[in-house]
Amino acid sequence: MSKIKLFTILIGLLLLTTACSFPFVSSPQETGGVFKSSDYGENWEQKNSAMIRNKKNNISNINTKEIVFDPHDHSLLYLATRGNGLFISENSGEEWRQIFTTGFVYSVAPDPKSRGVIYFAVDNKIYKTIDQGQSWRQIYLENRLEVQITQIAIDPSDSQRLIMGTSNGEIFQSTDAGESWKLSYETKDNIRKILINKKNPKIIYAATLHAGIYKTSDRGLTWLNLKEKYENLNYSVTQYRFLVLDPGFADGLLYASDFGIIRSTDGGETWQKIKLLTPDNTAIINTLAINPQNNKHLYYATDDTIYHSFDAGKTWLSVKAPTTRAVSFLIVDSETVNTIYFGVAVVNNKPFFFL
Repeated sequence: MSKIKLFTILIGLLLLTTACSFPFVSSPQETGGVFKSSDYGENWEQKNSAMIRNKKNNISNINTKEIVFDPHDHSLLYLATRGNGLFISENSGEEWRQIFTTGFVYSVAPDPKSRGVIYFAVDNKIYKTIDQGQSWRQIYLENRLEVQITQIAIDPSDSQRLIMGTSNGEIFQSTDAGESWKLSYETKDNIRKILINKKNPKIIYAATLHAGIYKTSDRGLTWLNLKEKYENLNYSVTQYRFLVLDPGFADGLLYASDFGIIRSTDGGETWQKIKLLTPDNTAIINTLAINPQNNKHLYYATDDTIYHSFDAGKTWLSVKAPTTRAVSFLIVDSETVNTIYFGVAVVNNKPFFFL
């Protein structure tokens, strides 16, 4: 066989192997992946180095669903992706490692009591690991193939108690670490976020896409829709964008909708509008974040811009996101609060979370 023909065959095999091995990984020059700032969001750099199948690579082409801090170590991060499974970083994002290889990961919940125990919702299933991702066990399967498990959360005072939400609007609870489940409530609308109040875990919020924010103050025995509490502000708050707990209050909330951002300091009984740089009903807010040590520091992002306020929304600064993709998730480091992370996603249709 001639040298030219042999060289051609070798090149072809190399290209075929490369194409089949890591279809979501691209060159480091891609503007996707994860970005990190160490100066409150003024400057950003990509953090996309990764070990994938025991090979050095990068995650510059993945789409982010969420980034979650481990409650035992703020340098330990989990990266949920839209189609490429789950990644972990043990050094504040300097390098990532894939610990679950496939699927759209809707939600990740590290156990607040036991290090290394993680639950996550992928497509229509819930998985659990007790060894930080070395092995996984499926603990729940949704038999309705059109229904996704969209949220999973853990009671911070009792890690045997789990709560999950579905795209069909059901809220389920488990009191035995996911071995069995029972229906707690039916909202009839897509569950987008479940939050448990760390200061009072009897208080749980379940935000839906259109039907409002549901609240229980007795661990799910009874539920109340808060929508009528904020509809009296005389503007339309129709579609969910993001919900976070406000750590500055015993029961505080920040809620981003297709109108803008509103705030409650009393568990949703009363609400105040936060004035944004963009006019009401004009900016599609993709994500929202708050400094866990200073609730005057607020962040929100549209597709291409990140906004930051140091004074609870009285004034805002804006920074162009250093990416051609849409900013899909923002989070502030729980201990080093000048450090912020964001992930991105390719937007083929809007709003992006319908993907």
